[in-house]
Amino acid sequence: MNSNSKVHDLIDQYHQGEISREDFRQHLESDAELRREFELYQEDMTLIRAAGKAALMKKAGEALAQHEQKRLKIFPIKRVLQVAAAFLILAAAWYFFSKTGAQRSGEELFATYFELPAPVNERDGSASNSPQELLWQSAMAAYSNKDFAKAIELLAPAVEQPGFPYTERGKLFLGLSYLMKNESGQAIAVFENMSKESSYQQDAAWYRALALLKMNNVAEARPMLEQIASDQRHFKHGEAQEILKSL
Repeated sequence: MNSNSKVHDLIDQYHQGEISREDFRQHLESDAELRREFELYQEDMTLIRAAGKAALMKKAGEALAQHEQKRLKIFPIKRVLQVAAAFLILAAAWYFFSKTGAQRSGEELFATYFELPAPVNERDGSASNSPQELLWQSAMAAYSNKDFAKAIELLAPAVEQPGFPYTERGKLFLGLSYLMKNESGQAIAVFENMSKESSYQQDAAWYRALALLKMNNVAEARPMLEQIASDQRHFKHGEAQEILKSL
């Protein structure tokens, strides 16, 4: 890419769902400028969230200070009501933080950060009408239509077939289909079984961590998220950092 305008347009298209996760990841791997701008965007979003929380807390603190500074001669019951009002403001701020910041449950974090990837319909270089090719296209059609049971039915045996041209891609979408069927344990098993040399290994690590969060297994999810957060090359390292701040 030759200009910031094109870079920003591409980031906007990705967040609006006009570009698939796989296509965007390929752009990130080949375009250093896009990768740098995307990292800055993720950092900016983190700062915006932090600034919003700080502003709310400051407002609540100022309200309490105003009540403390009032030295009027009032009946005791009126003083109690003033203090109670200030307490309610701070309680509301605490409730807001608990829902948007620290100590959010694994299930809440999963719902916030999980995005279902678009299906991958690229054909292998082999004959387009081969049984394996037709099976793959049928599986991706089922996945696209959110018929995850059908996708599992097709992909589960296919990825075990010797010479299946979409083995690693198939495992990724098989795991995602299990995840959408609330079979998180099965999803994790599939993600763990993906090849360490697979180009989808980053995806597998990210969705495995999210699957553990969905199960509220924070103890196992945390070290995975820490590893992702520390890897500047991982396409989800910014999101992993945000989740860790909320655990």
